[in-house]
This record gives sequence, C-alpha cells and structure tokens, in this order.
Amino acid sequence: MKKSSCPDSYSQKLEVNHYSKNTARSYSANFERCMNHFKKQDIHTLDEQDIQNYMLFLTRKQLSKSTLNTAINAIKFYYEVVMGMPNRFYKVDRPRKNHALPEVLSKEEIVNDIQISSNTVAS
Repeated sequence: MKKSSCPDSYSQKLEVNHYSKNTARSYSANFERCMNHFKKQDIHTLDEQDIQNYMLFLTRKQLSKSTLNTAINAIKFYYEVVMGMPNRFYKVDRPRKNHALPEVLSKEEIVNDIQISSNTVAS
C-alpha cells in the first residue's frame, strides 16, 4: 500500500494561520505518520480510543514528551482546524511535564564561586 502524504488542505491551513515553517513541517510530518499508522482505516472514522492507542504506540517507541505533544497537536489541528470538528479528541491524554526542583548550592559552593569571581576580576 502506498504511503500517505499530508492533504493540501492541511498545508494550506497551516500557511493561512501563519504557522512557522518549522511548526508546519513538524505538524505535517507527525500527521503523515499518523495517517500511515492507520493506512488500512479511513482517517475520518478514527475515534478517541484509536488516538489513545496510537499515542500509546508512540510512547512505547520512547519518543520525547515534546514529540508526543506535537503529535497530538498535529492530529487535533487536522480535525479541529482543517475539518472544523471542535474538541474532536478533547480527552486524549498528554504526557505529564517533569517538575524538576531547582539546584540549590551549599554555602561553601557560593563562597567558592564568589572567591573565583573575585580572583578573576582582580587579575
């Protein structure tokens, strides 16, 4: 079966909505990947469970959270903006963001940094 490519209407909507070239390229590639994943199924018949399963498939490929979010955005863009179907995949889960704690320096590290800075300025 032939590999699917992004519909012209998708590219045109990205352009009309002034998406950057990088975003447009990323969205198009991600939507094409989705279309090719479902190549045996009409893309217009997909439901939230299909997209959830697809996201699980991508997650198991150990793609970054950023890539997973872009994939969701690209799919939602097609259905909601290009096809005019608002909130089609409203309940699709997104990867959780990491909430890393800031690194805290010890008093000794701060004093050492100040001394190094002072020595550099004095030189």
